Amino acid sequence: MIGNPFPRENFRGGVKWCSNNGWMLTDMFFVLSGFTFVLAYKEKIEDGLINFNFFLENRIKRLFPMMILSTIIMTTMEYVYYYFTNSWWLSEANIWNVFISIIGMPTGWFNMGFIVNMPMWYISILLQAYILAYILVKTVKKTNISIIYIFPIIFYLSLDCSGGTNINFWMLNQFTSRGIKAFFVGLIFAAILNEHQQIIENNKKRLLCFVYILLGVIYLLYKKMGESILGNTLYILVFIIYPCIIFLVLYSDVWNKVCKLKIFQILGKGSFEIYLWNLPIQLGTFLFSIILSCEFHYESKLFFVLHMIISIIISLIIYYKIEIPISRWIVNKKLGYLSNERAI
Repeated sequence: MIGNPFPRENFRGGVKWCSNNGWMLTDMFFVLSGFTFVLAYKEKIEDGLINFNFFLENRIKRLFPMMILSTIIMTTMEYVYYYFTNSWWLSEANIWNVFISIIGMPTGWFNMGFIVNMPMWYISILLQAYILAYILVKTVKKTNISIIYIFPIIFYLSLDCSGGTNINFWMLNQFTSRGIKAFFVGLIFAAILNEHQQIIENNKKRLLCFVYILLGVIYLLYKKMGESILGNTLYILVFIIYPCIIFLVLYSDVWNKVCKLKIFQILGKGSFEIYLWNLPIQLGTFLFSIILSCEFHYESKLFFVLHMIISIIISLIIYYKIEIPISRWIVNKKLGYLSNERAI
């Protein structure tokens, strides 16, 4: 049985909005991941400074330790919750669901199982996007045909229109389509900015004015006529709003200064953990209320603020006290192994 006396729908106000609409920020993560891929890896891959094994190994080291840890903790809390309520909070924590969570197989592959910590679907799709991006960078380098980068977007847009992403199969489902489209939007946007830096600098004020007007028009249409006037909201976010936000952060002096504030620097470093641990922290909140036999006022603004602050603090503690030490340990083990190999 799945269902509980403290469902997530009990959230009200800001917390309910985040619960119902927070999914939209996942696509922002995909766009940013594609954007930063160009800045961090594209030239190095083109120049042969990073091979495929090194690239994939670094991505796995960054993503999988926290994925495994969050699965273990989420599974434990699901069983504690089941003990008290005789129901599962999010999904049944059986052996298969835990297994596909640990290896990063997202919901929708082969229509088997349901991952324990839902935000982790992002990680498995992100790895696919990184692999595809690496292959396409190498292909473009050999063929000198840059338009190749747009093929994944066209492919998945055509699948969306034809209903092909309703297939629960590897690389052919709504999760994969959603993530890879957004990733390559970010990748292409970064490549365009890189190739036309001088033009952008010469016309920065005009472009900033255009971006502000565009965002203002979209906002007014949304307020006046609702989502229907915009069609698919996710497309508007991925193809227009998120790239516009990135542009403002890069080229608007005001937004650039705001994002350079120390608080935003810290939040930026721990953003992956904030995303990954939001559901475990929500479940922990419900367990806390059950064990102490107390009821939180989920509808209150105070609860929303406290919940967000506590979630961010816990996520940042995990980042600085667990993830960074684990990453250093993995690097040191790798360096030790290489040293031994050379000695032999």
